[in-house]
Amino acid sequence: MQDWTNGMTEIEQLLPIGIELTSLYPEDKIADEANNGFILNLIESLVIVILIIFVVMGSRAGMLIGSSLLFSVGGTLLIMLMWGVGLNRTSLAAFIIAMGMLVDNAIVVTDNAQIGIKRGKSRYQSLIEGAIKPQWALLGATFIAICSFLPLYLAPASVAEIVKPLFVVLAVSLGLSWILALCQTTTFGNFILKEAVPGGAMKDPYDTKLYHKFEKFLTLLIKRRFVTLTTVFVTLVLSLVIMAVMPQSFFPKMNKPYFRADLVFPEGFSIHAVDQDVMKVEDYLKNHEKVKSYSVTLGGTPLRYYLASSSFGPKSNYANVMVETKDPEDAAEVEQQFYEHMTQNFPNIITRSALFALSPVPEAAIEIGFIGENPDTLTALVERAKKIARQCDMVTDIRSNWGDKVPVWKPMFSQQKGLRLGITRQQVANSFRTATNGLPLGEYREGDVSLPILLKDEDVEKMNLNDVKSVPVFSTKGNSVKVEQVIDNFALGYDYNVVRRFNRERCMMMQCEPKRGANTMAAFKQVLTAVQEQMQLPEGYKMKYFGEQETQDVSNAALAKNIPLTFLLIYVVLLFLFPSNYRKPVLIMLMLPLVFIGVVWGLLLFGKSLDFFAILGLLGLIGMNIKNAIVLVDEIGLQLKDGKGAVPAVVEATKTRIVPVTMASGTTILGMLPLLGDAMFAGMAATIMGGLFVSTVLTIFVLPVTYCIFFKIRADR
Repeated sequence: MQDWTNGMTEIEQLLPIGIELTSLYPEDKIADEANNGFILNLIESLVIVILIIFVVMGSRAGMLIGSSLLFSVGGTLLIMLMWGVGLNRTSLAAFIIAMGMLVDNAIVVTDNAQIGIKRGKSRYQSLIEGAIKPQWALLGATFIAICSFLPLYLAPASVAEIVKPLFVVLAVSLGLSWILALCQTTTFGNFILKEAVPGGAMKDPYDTKLYHKFEKFLTLLIKRRFVTLTTVFVTLVLSLVIMAVMPQSFFPKMNKPYFRADLVFPEGFSIHAVDQDVMKVEDYLKNHEKVKSYSVTLGGTPLRYYLASSSFGPKSNYANVMVETKDPEDAAEVEQQFYEHMTQNFPNIITRSALFALSPVPEAAIEIGFIGENPDTLTALVERAKKIARQCDMVTDIRSNWGDKVPVWKPMFSQQKGLRLGITRQQVANSFRTATNGLPLGEYREGDVSLPILLKDEDVEKMNLNDVKSVPVFSTKGNSVKVEQVIDNFALGYDYNVVRRFNRERCMMMQCEPKRGANTMAAFKQVLTAVQEQMQLPEGYKMKYFGEQETQDVSNAALAKNIPLTFLLIYVVLLFLFPSNYRKPVLIMLMLPLVFIGVVWGLLLFGKSLDFFAILGLLGLIGMNIKNAIVLVDEIGLQLKDGKGAVPAVVEATKTRIVPVTMASGTTILGMLPLLGDAMFAGMAATIMGGLFVSTVLTIFVLPVTYCIFFKIRADR
């Protein structure tokens, strides 16, 4: 960026007096500010996780697990540097998402070692057994957690590319955390943890009132197994019903001090007429106390200054406005005021203003296209769709993407007259171009920039149709005649200025925008349902929706394409972990739908909508939930191998996994707190926090009950 600054300085020295260069959207500074804010969030998350471990597990265990966390983060940063993965908003968010999961393996090993030491074993033996016994279960759980984010990396859609670094960082950091839990944690633990007291009495760490109450409660749930599962099932159904009516969106708005606006004038407006109205808009922005700067581009959008910005034009009836506010908190308010000002003072202009988002901005939020051959039939279909859309109370600015018909003047060249006067059709066309847009004669080049050299009539701005009839046409005989002498008829009619195509077929769209305050997806469903119910297409014509909904469907389909592969890998890993009994993998997989309970209530609690990033969080929950379930089911198997009875083994295993499971989930949940204030990842954070909290409760209380049903274990009455 230093070279860019130096280049700007050099250019400024060459500019004439009165012309200045102004930075409108300094992407380098904006990116640095965003990254610095995320680095601060990362540090906060790191401190929160370590503090929780210190408080719950003690200073020595906290020091041991915290060192493992620091090594995991540092090692991941080193590998990212070697692989050329940069520090950006997505990769930094991946660290925060992984923060709690990075300590999961170290927590299990440390907790096992501490229990062994309390039971009188040596520190060295406790550490070795604490790492070796669950090593394959931890490896499988870690691999499953990585696989749950695999669709992000394999998704081919352009929108999904934004989140690909998320998978890379998570995969590397989680893989390192498993290696460090077996090597670094055991090595450092031999120096940090206290040695068992020689000759000391063996003490059961679970012989407390709290654990005894838990045993009684879990035993009661096992006895009332069907009541327990019925309650959970009813709660799941209720949550899914609430999710169906929750507001949904695609991409969240960014918390930047900017907003953009597309101003679409009626078809046929010249760029000079657009310029006159835009100057009035500039006066409004110039006098607004909260506006820091603004820029206006006529005839099309400016060069792409932001990844998700879209390109329109060239269109003479179009203008683009970008506004920078003095404070990011003012952007939404100023944007609303700008929209109201435009609709009240310029009713003939369609104003599409919005805060910056991560998804590309289509021509309209809602687009329903009709594909066919005949323009008149397409026009009739779109007019019918527009009439239906006007009856919907959630949309406004209803229009066609072909625009309105404009006056068209069609001179009919006479071959007979032209042949007699020595004038060809091409010569007539050249004369008309001279009197209108200009006749290209060549190009002026300077470096890699070229400008056309045009031959124009000096009075082209003052000409009317009668004047054009008198334009001279030069013949091959060296004389000139008026153009009307070789024209049979000057037909004046109306036709479309623009004809759009989709896959080489004519496509006309009915476009509209959701009203202020209306949910885009709900408005789209309202319009699409009404159009499908009230319209019948003639043979040979098709209907297809475009706009934001198409973009969302493409991105979601890109993610969904590889979800079956994810579940297949997860199930295969579960079969390897539990080769002697296929019911255990099935049991663990059946617990997955229950995360929807937490997802719904998490989104409701934090006031977030189910957007693209919330869906990514839902994918991540798959691995987190299975990871906790593996640890518990594996421990039940170990307890049964030790010769305990069925119910005591289930209760004892659940009791011993309370601390590792709740600590792993608690660190992840609280480590997500800094992301709740981020516009991009807040939905993901709310999804993971709510879903993981509920899945933890279900792992401790519902999974043992379900296990007993699967294996026909009954508690003594």
